[in-house]
Amino acid sequence: LNFRTYPRATWYPDPRAGDPYIQMPTSPITPDTAHMPDLAYVPYLLTGDPYYLEELQFSTTWSWGSLPPNYRPGIPQSRAFAWFLRNLAQTARITPASAPSWLLPQNYWRGLLEDNRIFFEANFVNDPNPVRSVFRSTGDLDNGRDEGASAPGGSWVDPWQEEFLASVLGWMTMGFTEWRLAFDWKIGSTLARTGVTSGWARASATPYRMLLRADRSASIVRSWAEAWALTKQAQGLLSLLDLDTWIDRDMTYLAYSRGALMFANNLGVVGAADNLNWAASQLNRKGWKAAYKWRLGSGLAT
Repeated sequence: LNFRTYPRATWYPDPRAGDPYIQMPTSPITPDTAHMPDLAYVPYLLTGDPYYLEELQFSTTWSWGSLPPNYRPGIPQSRAFAWFLRNLAQTARITPASAPSWLLPQNYWRGLLEDNRIFFEANFVNDPNPVRSVFRSTGDLDNGRDEGASAPGGSWVDPWQEEFLASVLGWMTMGFTEWRLAFDWKIGSTLARTGVTSGWARASATPYRMLLRADRSASIVRSWAEAWALTKQAQGLLSLLDLDTWIDRDMTYLAYSRGALMFANNLGVVGAADNLNWAASQLNRKGWKAAYKWRLGSGLAT
């Protein structure tokens, strides 16, 4: 399906959302943009079998078409955007300029990738709202659900999820240098949370929820120190004294930050090496074994 030809086509669940509306078949398998696996890129590189390229194009197309037309480009969840960009960049990189009729050519995918870069820079990198300009978050602050006193509705973003996007942007930059501005903007959040100068305590470098205001009606805080004060109050971290040692909680989330920092270090980002060494030391201290998909580079217990 060519979205240049059919820009309002969609399979978003509301049939009023697009024209044409494409009905999804019933199936025990439910695709989900927030959990989109990477199944075809490496197999295609290894084999050259066009079956895998077709699968990659299909997966990328499905993620784009699952959004309503008026929301494209858009970020339903940070991780959904990350996985879509990953697949889109892969598709744009390896699709031949002249493709068979049952595939779309490289210029189509590169055009779609460029549309998303322009959108991202305009709506996130250059947005003066402190959610974007200070905290470098792509989270939808206003529509966060209410999770009680620890994370009131409309008060929080989720940095653990945004580390996926930081990692994908870092990976993309190695093949599409025009995405470097987006990566440098996004990795700023990771650096602030894993460093020692921002005002955020790196003992909680990758929180599940990070509060940026007390509730939906309150003003957004303007500094990392204020965000930390608000978050530690709401999440029972007032007694945390050692701000340099990872709190005794799930190490999975810190591994996400470490992954993003690996790309930052490889790309020569100032300060990334120290932060990466700290994150790796914390994971090693616990003897934690990262999932294979996050074993990027060296310095982590295996």
